[in-house]
Amino acid sequence: MPLEPRILLTTASDERFPADAMLDGNMKSFFLTTGMFPHEVLLSFSDDNAPVNITKVSLVGHGIKKLRVERCTEQYATAFEPMVDCEVNASGEGGLQQETYQINKATVGQGVRYVKLVLAEGHEPFAAIHSLVFEGEKGASA
Repeated sequence: MPLEPRILLTTASDERFPADAMLDGNMKSFFLTTGMFPHEVLLSFSDDNAPVNITKVSLVGHGIKKLRVERCTEQYATAFEPMVDCEVNASGEGGLQQETYQINKATVGQGVRYVKLVLAEGHEPFAAIHSLVFEGEKGASA
C-alpha cells in the first residue's frame, strides 16, 4: 500500500523546483538540488508521527551518484540508521534513473517515524528527484 509522506525539511530550496514536486505524482515536475553535496530531505508519514512499516522505496531521479535512505524510530527526529546505502548508475544524457529498494519490514522497515533521504554525491553538479514513493503499512508498532 502506498504511504503518504510529507516533507518536513530540505537542505536545498528553489521555488522553481520545490521539494513537494517529488511527491506530486507528476514526472514532469521535480525537486532540484542547489549544487554542492550532500543534500538531505527529511520526511514523516503522519501529523502525529505515528510509526509505519516500510516495505519498498522507489525513486526516479537524475544525476544521483551516492544515495542513502535512513530511518528514525524515535518520537523526535534525532537518531537515524541506514535502510539503503548505495551507488546509483549514471542515467546517460537526458535519461532518468529508476531505482527500487525492497525493505525488510520485520527489521529496518519496522516502526519508522521519520525518513531522511541523503543525496551524498552526484554524477553532475546538480541532482533531481522526479518521484519518491514509499510502500508499506500504517499503524505499525514501534
